[in-house]
Amino acid sequence: MVPFRGVRRDELCPISLRCYPPRIVNGPEVFMLRIGAGLRAAVALGAVLCALGAPAGVFAAVIEGQVFDEEGKALSNQELVIVERKSEALFAELESPGGPELEVLRGRTDKGGFYRLDLGARTFHGAVFVRVEPSAGWDGVRYAVPADYKIKRILGQDAVIVVNIKVEDAACWKELTREIARSGGAGSKRGKILRRHGFPREVLTRLEGITEWRFPGVTYVFKGDELIEARRDADAAKISQARGVE
Repeated sequence: MVPFRGVRRDELCPISLRCYPPRIVNGPEVFMLRIGAGLRAAVALGAVLCALGAPAGVFAAVIEGQVFDEEGKALSNQELVIVERKSEALFAELESPGGPELEVLRGRTDKGGFYRLDLGARTFHGAVFVRVEPSAGWDGVRYAVPADYKIKRILGQDAVIVVNIKVEDAACWKELTREIARSGGAGSKRGKILRRHGFPREVLTRLEGITEWRFPGVTYVFKGDELIEARRDADAAKISQARGVE
């Protein structure tokens, strides 16, 4: 057993490659040592930042743009929301799309489809998105709700980021327009119902030329081309000899 002896201060060596045996320093192991040390340091730093709630970025910016459809038509009175989506992942690239969200700001487009949302000076701890949110004025029969747009830049004071959003037609819109035309056009009773509700969820044909179009919450009854009845909700309240589309 080798007896223990004290170590003089001048014998202490700082942690460096000089402290490792020549076999390690001169071999390929030194590369792996450096990589491993770097990864351990990065993971440790990331864990500390996450624990402290370090922000993903400080924004002092205005987000503005226009909302329009495939034909270039401006969509007025559409609601937009800025949301922050927090992620439990260590790295932003691993962010889950279904993470917890925090609403930051809300606004609407003007008559020309333009909007302007002033974030002011804010600190964010997650990714920031612009969202078109269906609300009053949204044409859900014609349009598909666009995906959230992720703000990818960290902006400084007085920065302006432009986010123009094109709203695509719903998958069944073209077929629906053809069906409206076959049903007598947009001004007919059937055409108005199709334009308002889309395709019926269920179509029933009864005796004597009676046809029922069933939608969530309402059923329309036709005899030939004439709308003769509308039943609403579960109470089946009837509007006989209906003269217009409710």
